[in-house]
Amino acid sequence: MFMEHIGQRIKRERELLGLTQVELARQSGVAQSTIGGLESQRNPGSAHTAQIAKALGVNPLWLATGIGEKRNDEMEIVQIWHDLDKERQGRLIATARDLRTAQFGVRPSAKNPFANAPSVAELRKLKQ
Repeated sequence: MFMEHIGQRIKRERELLGLTQVELARQSGVAQSTIGGLESQRNPGSAHTAQIAKALGVNPLWLATGIGEKRNDEMEIVQIWHDLDKERQGRLIATARDLRTAQFGVRPSAKNPFANAPSVAELRKLKQ
């Protein structure tokens, strides 16, 4: 079985985003020489995998090993949140609350906005 190297995954994702190594280095805070070394397979791995994964918008475990989901929806929501201005962040939260209400039929109370929210365990059961 062929195992793809981390550098191959980095290069493919970088090119899909239309980024140069220099641009990825700037966005990730990782030296371009490190990225180049990974892509050329001179470096077997990196302590900067999480930073590179965040800049590429992919799951760090997938980037490092090729195992698991390429995209992590929860991570993507957080990244989208950080990319938005305050007004759009408010709209995103309002939309998410509306979706939760539509799915679970509850509205949070003003005193405790999480009082009627399902637990993480309940949400995971629903996802399955």
